[in-house]
Amino acid sequence: MKAKGWMLTLVALTWISAIAFAQSSFSLGVKSGVNRTNLKLPDGLSDLNQVPQFSAINNPSFGLIGEWQLAPFFAIQPELTFTTKGFKAQQDGEFQLFGVDVPAGVVAYSEFNYLELPLLAKAKFGKGIVQGYLTAGPVLGYALDGKLTTRATVLVALDLMKTPINLENINYERLEASIVSGAGLSVQALHGQFFLDGRYQYGLSEVYDLPLISDKLQLRGLSLNAGYLYQF
Repeated sequence: MKAKGWMLTLVALTWISAIAFAQSSFSLGVKSGVNRTNLKLPDGLSDLNQVPQFSAINNPSFGLIGEWQLAPFFAIQPELTFTTKGFKAQQDGEFQLFGVDVPAGVVAYSEFNYLELPLLAKAKFGKGIVQGYLTAGPVLGYALDGKLTTRATVLVALDLMKTPINLENINYERLEASIVSGAGLSVQALHGQFFLDGRYQYGLSEVYDLPLISDKLQLRGLSLNAGYLYQF
C-alpha cells in the first residue's frame, strides 16, 4: 500500500507541475497501442534444461499524454498509461510457473497489468505540418495484478485454464523502473496533432526470482503507439 500511495502521489505531482507551468504551450491527449514484451534471461540461463523457453507476446496499452513545450524544438512529455506486459513459456516436460503446474507441451501465457508513469524528453525536427521527433526518459511502473493462462493447440488454440497470480505470494516485484527511447512522426491537424511512434523499453528492475535459479529476471519490450494531442 505504501508503494501504491507513493506512486499515485508522484503521478499527481507530475501532472500538476506540467499543467501549472505549461500555460498556453501545453497539449493534452490520448494514446493507444500494442507492446511486445518478454523476459530478459541472464547469459547462458536459457540453455539449461530445467528452465522453460520464454518468448515474447503482444498486449494492448492506452492512456493519457501531455506535452509541455519548452522551446520550438524541445518539450517534456508526461504520460499516464495502463499497459499489459508478459511472456509465454514452454518446456518439453512438465514445469511449474508462479505456483501453477504446467503440463508438457502446453504453453503458459503470463500477463501482468501495469500502471506506468513515463516522463520523457522530446526533441523535434523538421518544419511544416509534418514533424519527426525523438523521445527518451525514465518510466516508473506498478504491477496491479496478473494472470496465467495455459493454452494447447489441437488444430486451433484452446485455453485450458486461467489462474489469477497472487503477486505477493510469489514475491513479484510490483514497482518497476525502466528506461524508454523512441522515434515518431506528428501531423498538425485541427487544434492539435496526430502522432505515431515506436519505442523500446529497457527494464532495470528485477521483477521475479525464477525457481531453481538464484537469478532474477527483467522485462524488455517494443511498442507501437498512436494518438492525438490537443493544444490549449
